[in-house]
Amino acid sequence: MEAIENLETRMDKLLGGGDTDIEELKEKWLNEFHQDQYFLDQTEYQKENSSFIIELFMELMYNYEYATPDQWTASNVKEVCLHVVPRKITAEIELFENYGLVLQSFIKFLKANDYLQNADSILKSITKVTPEIAKQANNSDNWGMAKSLMMGAQNSGVDFTNEDELQKFIIDKNLEIDERNKQSQPRNEDAFKGIERNQKISVKYEDGEIVKGIKFKKVEQDLITGKCVIFEN
Repeated sequence: MEAIENLETRMDKLLGGGDTDIEELKEKWLNEFHQDQYFLDQTEYQKENSSFIIELFMELMYNYEYATPDQWTASNVKEVCLHVVPRKITAEIELFENYGLVLQSFIKFLKANDYLQNADSILKSITKVTPEIAKQANNSDNWGMAKSLMMGAQNSGVDFTNEDELQKFIIDKNLEIDERNKQSQPRNEDAFKGIERNQKISVKYEDGEIVKGIKFKKVEQDLITGKCVIFEN
């Protein structure tokens, strides 16, 4: 219900150029945060990845919870951190281990500058879920289809910066899935028991092509796998 209400408000804002406002606010907050002590107190890893984590967080809040910063709540922040991020984002486990910690520093910065009215409840929510983010992200049961594919590529040592290598992996994986699907299809040998192997028949393929007077043995596998059916005039 909260997301639906936020969507209605967001639609009103979009009519007035709300997307531009969000991008400007994101840039302003990040620039100020990078000069703030809360940023400087982070580890080097957190500093290097803070822009990515914060930009990602704001985009996911906007695109999945339909929430602009004034609509952030403890509830929708928890939803993004524990469900959207683990399902959608492919990264090393270290990033997920630091995800909540970076957000905590960022929310503390927003609170200190009076940029977020309900910063206390949001900070409490993020602090509570921080230990769970990496666990959820590391659980393959939580992954979407795209993340499952990308994690497979990562575990196979695919270089994500090499577009040809990544594309080859995706094609090979799709072929592998297609082959498994074919193998899982029910076999229909029993339906053709009365037909002799050299008996000539006519068949019709899925694309509409009709082949007449062909020996059964030449199209037996196509009939079994369902690529064609016996055609009678």
